[in-house]
Amino acid sequence: MPDEDKAKRQKRADGLFGQIALRLGLVTKAQLQEVLEMQRSASDHKPLGLLLMELKYVDDEGLRKILEAQKAMLNEA
Repeated sequence: MPDEDKAKRQKRADGLFGQIALRLGLVTKAQLQEVLEMQRSASDHKPLGLLLMELKYVDDEGLRKILEAQKAMLNEA
């Protein structure tokens, strides 16, 4: 069960990360869907931010903005 809980938390975190990236206009819906599909089909989990950077959909500055927004949202919750 602990692995299942960890997977669920990771999925929620990735979803939040993706929604923030989309809301900030850093990725398109199509790009986000592509990366989420890649993540689902991979045998090992890679963080969404890493995949977005590998595909050059976001740069260091974009990643920083997403992480700052994510941190602010989690602090509000």
